[in-house]
Amino acid sequence: MVDQFLDILEWRQNDESFLYDWKYIQRLTKLLRDLRLDNKFIKLMHVIRSHTVRNLGNILDSTLYLRAFSGTKLLIEEFQKEVIQNTFINHHEK
Repeated sequence: MVDQFLDILEWRQNDESFLYDWKYIQRLTKLLRDLRLDNKFIKLMHVIRSHTVRNLGNILDSTLYLRAFSGTKLLIEEFQKEVIQNTFINHHEK
């Protein structure tokens, strides 16, 4: 991976940045993961509908996508994967 050789991987692994609300994204990612793992799908869908808006926490700031050759901050990628994974869950809350 090119990022690894150019020490960009360290930047990607560090959640903190003034470019986006990393604390909010960190908390929301954890909440989504916890709800999914606890099989609380109705609450999970509510959180997704309530909190996932365009440019949430400024994660679409173009500067965040110019530093690395592949992707951006790993926290942002983790959040996006969690939202996508949870969007396609087809379960009933028990």
